[in-house]
Amino acid sequence: MDVRRAAARAGAPVALGEADRAAAELLAQTARGQLPRPALRALVADALGDERRTAPSDSARAAAPWIAASAHERGAALRDLLLLADRLPAPRVPRRGQFPRIASGRA
Repeated sequence: MDVRRAAARAGAPVALGEADRAAAELLAQTARGQLPRPALRALVADALGDERRTAPSDSARAAAPWIAASAHERGAALRDLLLLADRLPAPRVPRRGQFPRIASGRA
């Protein structure tokens, strides 16, 4: 159990338990704007209590839609990003031995 906690703290993927899978799916759906009915939201919030010591970071909130994503969905997103990166223009780097001209401060 300590190994799983250490892996999770390090950001390594670990197999989710049933409750974690359900929570991940709920987070993914809420990130897509699909919220449960108000009565169910209240029951879930009550059941979970307020164990959170600090608010989640912006990056954690941004990752919420991907928590329950399958390996296929993640792979497709990675392929899309790599294709996008291939289409970006190459940075303009001066050729070796050619330095930019230095102008003096005198006019």
